[in-house]
Amino acid sequence: MMQQRPLVLSYFKSSMPRKRFVRLLLAAGARPIPAFGRVVQMNSHRFVVTLFCTAIVLALIGCSDDHGVPSTQPSDKTPAQVARFSDYDSAVMSVAFSPDGKLLATSTEQRTVIVWDWQAKKRVLSLKDAGYLCVIMPDSRTLAVCDSGILSTWDLTTGKKLRQFGYDVDGGYSFAPTGRDGILLCGGRAGLTLWDLRTGEWANPTIPALEPGAHCADVSPGGRFAVSGSADGSVRVWSLQTGAETAKLHDKVRWFESVAISPDGRYVLASSSDDESIRLWDMQTQKIVRRFKASAPTPRCTAFSPDGSRFMFTDCQVVHLWDLNADREICQLKGHEVQIEAVCFSPDGIYAATASGVQDLAGRRYDTTARVWRLPK
Repeated sequence: MMQQRPLVLSYFKSSMPRKRFVRLLLAAGARPIPAFGRVVQMNSHRFVVTLFCTAIVLALIGCSDDHGVPSTQPSDKTPAQVARFSDYDSAVMSVAFSPDGKLLATSTEQRTVIVWDWQAKKRVLSLKDAGYLCVIMPDSRTLAVCDSGILSTWDLTTGKKLRQFGYDVDGGYSFAPTGRDGILLCGGRAGLTLWDLRTGEWANPTIPALEPGAHCADVSPGGRFAVSGSADGSVRVWSLQTGAETAKLHDKVRWFESVAISPDGRYVLASSSDDESIRLWDMQTQKIVRRFKASAPTPRCTAFSPDGSRFMFTDCQVVHLWDLNADREICQLKGHEVQIEAVCFSPDGIYAATASGVQDLAGRRYDTTARVWRLPK
C-alpha cells in the first residue's frame, strides 16, 4: 500500500523552458498545491519548486513507492496498457483478436490492414488498399476483409489472397463471423446479409436480406442471433437459423452508432449519438435496465466480454468497463487523445483492444493508434 508523502520536483531553467515544463505537468493531470509553490533564486538561475502528493507524482513518472523502480506488475484493480501500435496512415477503424488470442487485426480509414502478433509486437501481415473492416475467422488462420462492394479472404500464414468476390450493397458498416466459414455483413440499403466465404454465395438462400437500412450489427458467439441498429431508430434481434425477427426495441431516438449482444442473448447494449447515451436492454422483459449518459456527443462503441459478465462502451477518448452482475463500473481505460473508433475483448476476457485516430484537412494525423490493455480481475 503506497503511503502519501510530499515530494519536491525541481525545475532548471537551462534544461527546459518553464512554461513548457508546467504545461507538460498539467497535461499529465498533475495539479500544484498553491500554498506550497514558490520561486527560489540560486546561482543566478531561477528554480520553480512545487510540491505534489505522492500519488500524483508516482502516476506521472511511473515509479514504485519503495525504491523508485519502474513498475512492471499492474495492479489487480487497475488496467494496464501492455501494447501500443502507431504505425498507421490514418484513423484505425477496426480491431479484432484472433480466436486463439495470439493475433490482433486492425484496419484504417485509408484501407490499410495490419495484423500483429501483439505480444511480440511484430507485424504478421500488411495489406495496402485492402479494406476498412477486418476480422479473423474461427480457424485463427484466415483473415476476412471488407471493402466497398468487395469481400476478400487471406491466409495469415502465407499472406496470400484466398478468395475475393463482390456483393451488391452500398458499402459495409460492420461484419462478424457467424461460424467457421460464414459471415454477417451489415451493408446499408441491402440490410444484413449472410455469406459463405468458401463459395462467395449467400450462406442460407432461404433467408432474405434482413432489415434494409441497418447500419450497425453484432453476432452472438456461435452465430445463433444477430442484433442490428435500424434507420428507423429501433434495435432488432434476429434468429440466424430462420431469419425471424425475435424482438424489436424502441427508445425515442433516430439513430444508433453501435450495438452488441451478450453471449447468452439476454442483454443488448446500444449507443446513440442522437441523445448521447448508451442503453442496456434486458431481452426477457424487453425493458431498459441501465442508461448511461455520455459526456461527449458521439458514444461510438459497445462490446460484451466472452463470458457475458462484463461490457464496455466508449465516451469519446475513454472506455468504461462495467460489471454486469454487480451493476458497477470496474475501471476506465484512459490514454487515447482523440475519439475511440473501435473496441473488443480478447477471447479469454483478460485483455481489451482499442483504436482511435483523426486526420485533419492538412493531412496531419493525431493518435492513430491501436492499444491493448490488461483488464483488472
